[in-house]
Amino acid sequence: MGASSTRSLTLIGTIGTPAHHQRITALQASRAYSILVSGCAGGVAILWDLNRRRFIRQLPSIGGQEGKARGITAICINDVTGDIVVAAGSTFGVYNVNGALRVRLDDSVVIFQDPTALSPVSITSLAVNRGEACEWGAEKHVVTGHADGTLCVWAYSQAGTRDQNEQSQRSRRKDDWIIELQGRHKVTPNSAITALCVTPDKRKLFTGTRDGQLSVWTASIPR
Repeated sequence: MGASSTRSLTLIGTIGTPAHHQRITALQASRAYSILVSGCAGGVAILWDLNRRRFIRQLPSIGGQEGKARGITAICINDVTGDIVVAAGSTFGVYNVNGALRVRLDDSVVIFQDPTALSPVSITSLAVNRGEACEWGAEKHVVTGHADGTLCVWAYSQAGTRDQNEQSQRSRRKDDWIIELQGRHKVTPNSAITALCVTPDKRKLFTGTRDGQLSVWTASIPR
């Protein structure tokens, strides 16, 4: 490789905010919506204007166990809907493109059969489906990788878009947001899932673990 192929970088600016008083732990940009989201070890997530490189707002905190702030571990942005997903500790929050919190993963919004499904294990990686329709279904999905090697697939939607006859929906307003656990898999016994990637065609999910295992997954279509 000759010297002519080398590309250099030019610093065009530095942005910052006092809200990030600890190290930056996650960054995610969306060219489609011209936004950048940054997260720090202090549990603060900031929404930025990507074009003007300006602060827009601090995202509402998703908190942590016992009210303690947990560091931001991962951020994803859905380039189709503009939804922002931020993970901290063992929970995640879904925000709209303007930074308003839609729903936070906790016992009050999750639908599942197994009451032990809401794991207290930290989320170490995130992925989102990039389209409104894919082989995983028409719902919006969040995939979480956890420190204990567990992989979870979640669907989130407004209660009014689901079957109002479901027992779990009877006490909910139609504009409430809910999260449903649709799949839980053990990728490795005790190795954190450190990377997740949904392919551009939305057909496959790749997972990478701390011990170097790379796996590929496809959606199981109910019969």
